[in-house]
Amino acid sequence: HRPARPQHHRLSIDWAIAMLADTTEARARAEKPKNIDEINAMIKSVFDYYTTNGQMDNAPLTLNDMTKIREAFAAVLINTYHPRVKYPEIKRSRATKAQEDKPISESAETAEVKIAEIIAESPK
Repeated sequence: HRPARPQHHRLSIDWAIAMLADTTEARARAEKPKNIDEINAMIKSVFDYYTTNGQMDNAPLTLNDMTKIREAFAAVLINTYHPRVKYPEIKRSRATKAQEDKPISESAETAEVKIAEIIAESPK
């Protein structure tokens, strides 16, 4: 009686991509990459992890497929985590600042009064 050989199940393409995407997204959320190089390095480390641990051995993906998937992930993450432009602070007049500092209910009441005045002044 021979010992049973471990069975390696063939992964579907969808499952393999979902596994890579899930891990890549989780890493991106945790690490918050700051530039394209960090994004590419993070994606490469995820793919290397699954490849070197044998988890992609039974996936029906070629190296060309893996490259295309990596590029697609990078495009999405670059659009999501690209550096934001810091805009200069807008200088506000005292009147504008005072209006913004009013409670919302007071501003709403003022708006209602103005609307009522406009309606009252409009030709009938």
